[in-house]
Amino acid sequence: MRSILLHLISEARISVLKPDPGHPLSHLADFACQQIRARLSSTLPKVAIVLGTGFGGFTDSLDIECIFEFEELEGFEKTTATGHAGRFIVGRVGSCEVIVLQGRPHFYEGHHVSTITYPMQVLSCLGVERVFLSCAAGGLSPHFQVGDLMLIRDHVNFLQSRLTHFGDGDPLLRAKSLDDDIRVADCLQRIARKHNFPLHEGTYIAVPGPNYETRAELRFFRRIGDAIGMSTVPEVAHASRCGMKTVAVAAITNLCLPDAGEVADGDHVVQVAQSTLPRFQNLVTDFLMQQDA
Repeated sequence: MRSILLHLISEARISVLKPDPGHPLSHLADFACQQIRARLSSTLPKVAIVLGTGFGGFTDSLDIECIFEFEELEGFEKTTATGHAGRFIVGRVGSCEVIVLQGRPHFYEGHHVSTITYPMQVLSCLGVERVFLSCAAGGLSPHFQVGDLMLIRDHVNFLQSRLTHFGDGDPLLRAKSLDDDIRVADCLQRIARKHNFPLHEGTYIAVPGPNYETRAELRFFRRIGDAIGMSTVPEVAHASRCGMKTVAVAAITNLCLPDAGEVADGDHVVQVAQSTLPRFQNLVTDFLMQQDA
């Protein structure tokens, strides 16, 4: 399935409250970067990790240098979604320096797309070169089981929103490198085999939420994708536009079976995602160690 995400990016300047209501978010990102740099004693990491629903416990394995609550940083918004702590963390995974976003904003929280993609703009300004994203998702493929992990190889965007164009430059999205995708997929599959668990690959569908899908919608979505969720696509698209490489993994937290009558529950989603954390940690840690070698 070829991605249908070929949007023109909005040139509109977004009004903000700090530090000057006239600043576009591209300028505001500079203030956030200054705040972060002022607290760091080491060099800035080249890798960032975005922790989705249920993945927040990943930070327990970090050697942490500094932590910011999102609301401490210029331009960041406090998160309200279950399982999203809303913290910007700088630390180490083994010998690899990383930035970790413990949570993310979502459309269903009432955020504009510029707020959702703003953390990617800050990461780009800090010099990050690769972003490893995670999320919880409903499984559409009949081959999936609850608790599986899926490497997102492509996506379909039903968020119905243009991406914000920060600053100058080409407003068209950059296509991801297929060669890099193949290399990353091969690397992650080797790691999964090493740790003896399956890593599916498939297409992720992004919808705005907050409601879960109707049975008719599920029948349609099962024709075009393998998993469905309410995040990740805006971040991947904006990171790609900024020149950063991305890799994203979804935890299959429930099965989207149109005729089974299963009702998705937010607390259950968090619990299942948390159960996949050891496998996710193996994927990320081994991947980073190989990149750092």
